[in-house]
Amino acid sequence: MPKPSDFEAAYTAAHYLVFSPQLSLRVGEKHPSVDDLLTKTGHSCWAFLTAENPYSEALSPQQNQQRTQQLARDLKQMNLPVFNAEGQDPNREWPPESSFLILGLDLAHAQKLAIKYQQHAYLWGRLRQKAKLVWTNT
Repeated sequence: MPKPSDFEAAYTAAHYLVFSPQLSLRVGEKHPSVDDLLTKTGHSCWAFLTAENPYSEALSPQQNQQRTQQLARDLKQMNLPVFNAEGQDPNREWPPESSFLILGLDLAHAQKLAIKYQQHAYLWGRLRQKAKLVWTNT
């Protein structure tokens, strides 16, 4: 079974796309458009999460859809601004993963959700700082 670190290059190279407003997020970069959203909504941090393909093991589209719907329900209960998004492999070796950009999701809660949905890592950021790849160490 592959180790989480085996995926670091792929996760770092991935394109993290938000549909509306249209945003493209990348590991290690600042995102002024997200900063604007944070400022407008009174939040200081954000997370980009998926529930699909736990531990980078491919599931069927139906299984992934069920997991995405459950994550959407979990996020709705948190009453935070949530935007539909998608993680994309620029090499197209992996299918796009339905995801969410969540404003105001602190690191502790993002970590809990990522572990609950069996993700190796997720994208997280703070106002005016570079986005970082955070590992769940699972």
